[in-house]
Amino acid sequence: MARLTRRLDEVQAVADSEPAEVQMTSGRLVRAQRQTDDLRLQLIRAEAERDRAQQVADLAARQIMYLEAELRERGHDTEDGGRLTSDADLVFGPPVDAADDDALDQVDAVLRKARDVLDREHEVVQEAAEDIGWRDAEGQHAAGRVIPGQAIGMGATGLGDGLSGTTPENLLTGEDASADVIPPAAFPLSDILEGTLDQIEGIGSAGLTGLPTGFKDLDSLTDGLHPGQLIVLAGAPSMGKSTLAQDILRSVSISQGLPSVLFTLEQSRNEVVMRLLSAECRVGLHHMRSGKMTDEDWTRLARRMPDVNAAPLYIQDGGLSSFTELRSHARQLRARNGIRLIVVDALHLLTYDLRSVDSQFEEISEIARQLKLLAAELEVPVIAVSQLNRGPERRTDVTPTLADLRASGTPENNADLVVLLHREDAYDKESPRAGEADLIIAKHRQGPTGVITVVFQGHYSRFVDMP
Repeated sequence: MARLTRRLDEVQAVADSEPAEVQMTSGRLVRAQRQTDDLRLQLIRAEAERDRAQQVADLAARQIMYLEAELRERGHDTEDGGRLTSDADLVFGPPVDAADDDALDQVDAVLRKARDVLDREHEVVQEAAEDIGWRDAEGQHAAGRVIPGQAIGMGATGLGDGLSGTTPENLLTGEDASADVIPPAAFPLSDILEGTLDQIEGIGSAGLTGLPTGFKDLDSLTDGLHPGQLIVLAGAPSMGKSTLAQDILRSVSISQGLPSVLFTLEQSRNEVVMRLLSAECRVGLHHMRSGKMTDEDWTRLARRMPDVNAAPLYIQDGGLSSFTELRSHARQLRARNGIRLIVVDALHLLTYDLRSVDSQFEEISEIARQLKLLAAELEVPVIAVSQLNRGPERRTDVTPTLADLRASGTPENNADLVVLLHREDAYDKESPRAGEADLIIAKHRQGPTGVITVVFQGHYSRFVDMP
């Protein structure tokens, strides 16, 4: 009996010790969660400061460009592009007047403001890193700009072993949770070659390596849409550009379950969803708009509704005052929701910033360039819907070419892929090719060009592969 009593006491002692350990672990987890929430707030603040700094820097660059143009018109050309040639002087031709000095002073003030904003951003990120004890791989406090989605190492401050550290939006763990805050600027060819050969070997067995567009022949020609690509989708008015862009969104988000976002300046979000439902459920768009839905229409709608409702597709309609605001939203969606595709509809309706620009040609060109940089920064493909001019209507051959896109800016210069949409029945109702549409691959930086024929089902607001 005494031995049994001692055994029961030992068991009770072990049982009593477990709640303390559980409580300690729970406390650590609560603390880790609080620190994670704190870091998320700090990073959001840092991102806001970065966007403000970018806007100020863009404004300064534009003012410098206008100033240089004005000086050239007055005959005040700069030597070596206006770079410093002595301690603190710029070498100009004839002496500049007081108005030029005032303009330069204004640019200096804007640049000082930009530097101040960047300094504040640096301090916010530094503060976030120090507050929660996060360190880089070499054990130093993380400093500089933290790129959303990159991993940084966790120090030993207040957390038990086994908790690896990443930024809240980062999905990497384990060995991938490396500590680079800013990657090296350049790599030697010998370091790149082996990885490239492995990638080439893997492509042969992996099938489609990019995001599927939903069109078999287009995927076969392009191997899908790849991160960092700018894809310009252009066509004449009422040709179906927005419909084609939404078909690709349906393929990525509804069929593949991958997050994507549509920035639309032409349609409201309800109009977009109505088109998506019509295309996905095969319900006549005019039935929805006229309120003449049949029982069969409702049945088709109900059958596909779970998949549509679960799709990670984000839609922002209107409310975008400028490209800089769009870029800010895109960065947040990439960091928080891991979006894999960005669609901008339409390029010609977007302004670069809140300031007026004399030339729309120049503005669209700059927006296209910035979209390409955004695709590379976020490592996602970006589709820009663009409008062609009326040039084809004045020709005997109405088939569009790249020249018809240039009059609306020069987006094709920065694009990796240019798809021109053409339907003969849009010009000739009696055309023997009624119901067909051509996807003209006018530019393909990574492969061949060509023409892909698909079927246009306007009543369902969609394009589909040829049978």
